[in-house]
Amino acid sequence: MISFSTEITSYRLTSRGLRKITRLANRLTMLRHRNEVLPRHFEINPETRFGGGYGYTKRGRGYMLRKSRVHGHQRPLTFSGTMRRDVLRSARVTATATRGRVIASGVWSQLVPELEAITDDEKKEAALYWQDTVADLMSRPEYQKKNRVRDKFGKFI
Repeated sequence: MISFSTEITSYRLTSRGLRKITRLANRLTMLRHRNEVLPRHFEINPETRFGGGYGYTKRGRGYMLRKSRVHGHQRPLTFSGTMRRDVLRSARVTATATRGRVIASGVWSQLVPELEAITDDEKKEAALYWQDTVADLMSRPEYQKKNRVRDKFGKFI
């Protein structure tokens, strides 16, 4: 699980604008996670090896030999490719002002902790992306307080 926080000292934001900003930042961060990080769980890289960053369990020798013989690969979390296809196809993002989530179906319950794992570097990248997104959105006028100015006749401009 990743959690983000930031200290807002701007008087120009309304509480509604702040909620909109955090909801959008949570959504964009989780979309980035779904499109960039989730597919890495099915690739051969140092994080997906036994004892790597994702904490995958060691698969049996017979299973790995059979997977190599039948399907011609040794990619993690993938035997025939059905689960990979189902997970990446069904992964949907939900976001509120307090959290964002990626929800996928087609996952065996034993493999959920392995798919939900995230390395420390990915956490830092996500936190920086979230903070940059919040900072960018805070500068947009649609999320800031509106200053209403009257002209010399008392009408709002």
